[in-house]
Amino acid sequence: MTQEIYDGDKKQVFVSYHFTTMDAKFNGFGNYIGEFNMEIYKGNLAKFIQDLEKSIAMSLEQNIGKKVAIKVLYFR
Repeated sequence: MTQEIYDGDKKQVFVSYHFTTMDAKFNGFGNYIGEFNMEIYKGNLAKFIQDLEKSIAMSLEQNIGKKVAIKVLYFR
């Protein structure tokens, strides 16, 4: 169950993703809570997804100490 939080044009989103480390030794799936800001993206979902992938990659790299490739599977 996803709790939606509204703050003006901001909306919390639940994201599922797949990751692979750049050395191809590890891969898996994960979930992430992000924020969609209509003022920033103005309906440009491609830019939103790219920014999500960058944010998730940075977070995972800090946690596991390896560079990763991220693919957003879906969000709501």
